[in-house]
Amino acid sequence: MKVVVSDLIGTPGAHRQDQISLEVAAVMDAAKLEGPVTGSVRYDAGVRDIMASGRMEYVATAICIRCLIEFDYPGKATFSQLYADDPQSEDVMQIHEHGVIDIEPPIRDEVVLSLPLSPVCRPDCAGLCSTCGTDLNREPCEGHDDVSSSPFAILAQLLDPEDL
Repeated sequence: MKVVVSDLIGTPGAHRQDQISLEVAAVMDAAKLEGPVTGSVRYDAGVRDIMASGRMEYVATAICIRCLIEFDYPGKATFSQLYADDPQSEDVMQIHEHGVIDIEPPIRDEVVLSLPLSPVCRPDCAGLCSTCGTDLNREPCEGHDDVSSSPFAILAQLLDPEDL
C-alpha cells in the first residue's frame, strides 16, 4: 500500500493520521488469515525522515490445539517503521520519488508475527480424550479403566502405588 507523504517531508514535527484497510493472506500451521486488516496509521515527520506507526486489527481462522475445532481469532498487531531518503541501515526503508512510502511490508510482517502459534478456542477448553478422542467440551468421556493395552502401561510400574 503506497502512501504519499510529500506534505510532511521537510516539516519536522508535522504529523498526519489515516485509517487504512488492506488485504493480507497468510497461512500458519494452526491459523490462517485471508482478509482485511484494518486500523490507523500515524505519520510523523523528522528532519529527513518519516516514522509510520500504527495499530491494526484482523480476524483470522484458527484451529484449537486442544479440541481441534475451527474458530475465529480476533487479533491485533502494532507496527513502527522509519523511512528516509537515503537509508543508512537495513532497518530503515526508502522514501521513493515524489514522497511515496510503502507501508504494506511492515504491516504484513507484524500481522503475520502476531498470528497465534498455539491457539486455544477458550481458556477452559477441556480438549479431546487421549484414549477415545471424545470432545470433552461437548460430552463427558465414560472413562477407560483398562489401560493395560497402552504402550505406556509399563511406566505405571515406575510409580509408587500410592501415587496411582
